[in-house]
Amino acid sequence: MYAVIRLVSIHTERLQLINDVKKFCVEELGLTSNNSFTKIISDQRLYYILCISPKNGIKPNSPLTGVAYYNSLAEVNFITRYAQSSITKKLFSEIDICVQEVLAKVKTDEKDIQLTNEDIVEKTQITQTVLDMPKALIPGLIIHENFHMHALLNRINIDYYIEESIADTLGYQGSKQYYKNNTIVLKELEEHNNYQQRFYCWCNMYTKRLNKTYRISVPEGRKMLMEAQEDYKNNFPGEPDINNAFFMMWLPYTERNTAVRKILRKENPREHINKISRCAQIMTLKELEKIIKS
Repeated sequence: MYAVIRLVSIHTERLQLINDVKKFCVEELGLTSNNSFTKIISDQRLYYILCISPKNGIKPNSPLTGVAYYNSLAEVNFITRYAQSSITKKLFSEIDICVQEVLAKVKTDEKDIQLTNEDIVEKTQITQTVLDMPKALIPGLIIHENFHMHALLNRINIDYYIEESIADTLGYQGSKQYYKNNTIVLKELEEHNNYQQRFYCWCNMYTKRLNKTYRISVPEGRKMLMEAQEDYKNNFPGEPDINNAFFMMWLPYTERNTAVRKILRKENPREHINKISRCAQIMTLKELEKIIKS
């Protein structure tokens, strides 16, 4: 009984935290108000990402490469089984597949986004996984997703990889601002950020090394992948096995992250958001740098 009461208490605390952070996003960061993180949904509606990559390189633009989001693991498993049964054994043996849960996802109809039509945008919602997150990490997640919503609702066209890195950076900077008077949580936040940045740098390094090796010799590339797997287990224990699809899945978060963080090095998330909000398009790092320096 005590465990149940304790769980309810934690969830109540998390729900209040989510509401407070949403208010913080609007009043302190200047993000556009929206209805994200308002509805609690069951675990059956968790988002999952399914990545498919050729075994001869980490190639987002390859015809064999695919990235898709599904509402449940059952859907992902169905698609995987369907792929195995419909694709020839030879072709299936030449691709890597990676599946991972996604904490939150903003889904849009990119063909016709209307600011007044709420049905066109499916906001991120509250899942059991989010409620179970450490409170140090919740503000970053909400700020991250609300920046995506802000860009969408204000019709700011941003390169996907750059937008993910901006959202990550603002999530971290905004979280530090939100917890500025809580030294204990700030320490936990900093430890997570250091781990995350170390992971991003590791992924980016091996993505470049692997692709360079694949261009010379695919067998040597696969050999290096095995070495990367061993190195990964030593550096990030408890994480899943890796393959080309794994690296491709993380590309949007790793490839531009260091450069974007350098551009947004001044830890003033509201100022960054204000400057970005005055633009219609950001497709290159040079454009982002020019905007932030203006």
